[in-house]
Amino acid sequence: MFEVIGVAEKVKSAFGGGKNPDDNKVYFPLATLRKMHPELKQHFISCQGNIARGHAKAEDEMRETAAPAAACASDKPDNFSVFTQDSLSDVWNQITGAVFIFMFAVSSVALIVGGWA
Repeated sequence: MFEVIGVAEKVKSAFGGGKNPDDNKVYFPLATLRKMHPELKQHFISCQGNIARGHAKAEDEMRETAAPAAACASDKPDNFSVFTQDSLSDVWNQITGAVFIFMFAVSSVALIVGGWA
């Protein structure tokens, strides 16, 4: 169905031996995916920027590239989201903070109830 035009280098596994699932990837144009599967309305696209150029510049370039592909008009807000390591770290901190507060409340109630027994 497709013509192979190149093979990517194998990615080393972080934990040593065994097969690396990151070696099982196929790259093809987003337009091809949309033609083959018009029912798919949401896509997850992963990008890696050059740290020397700066995070903000890489994010701006990604937005400029993604906006036309997402059929997003320039005068309207983006209909896509950009997640960076910082935003994912913030979400993780919020989740662990909420879990800490919940566990603190549960243990406080347990101490109070246990003190009465």
